[in-house]
Amino acid sequence: MGIIMTLIELLGGLYALKQKVRLWDYSDRWMNYKGIICPLYSAIWLFVGAVYYFFLYDPLMYAVDWFNENLSFSYVIGIFTGFILIDFFYSTKLYIKIRNYAKENDVTVMYEKLKMHIKE
Repeated sequence: MGIIMTLIELLGGLYALKQKVRLWDYSDRWMNYKGIICPLYSAIWLFVGAVYYFFLYDPLMYAVDWFNENLSFSYVIGIFTGFILIDFFYSTKLYIKIRNYAKENDVTVMYEKLKMHIKE
């Protein structure tokens, strides 16, 4: 799981860099690759995957089975799906705005620094 999550982080980071947007920056971390991945966060991903596998997988599968047996509660799943879709569209809209700004000004936007600048 740690390898797969690190690979997803790498591919997502490379795609974002290609669009001139830096969503996270591990440049100050030991043995980082282009500031996108590093051993520390790969270990964290491995730990998170292990916690999921050993502690969360069985309860989540039980919950899925329960929902399958009690379809009258499926509206709850619909509500959560709606929230996820709203978040996805909002995030995509924000990403497009940031990407267009980066292209127009020929810069790489560092998202974390942009957030701090906006808060200030």
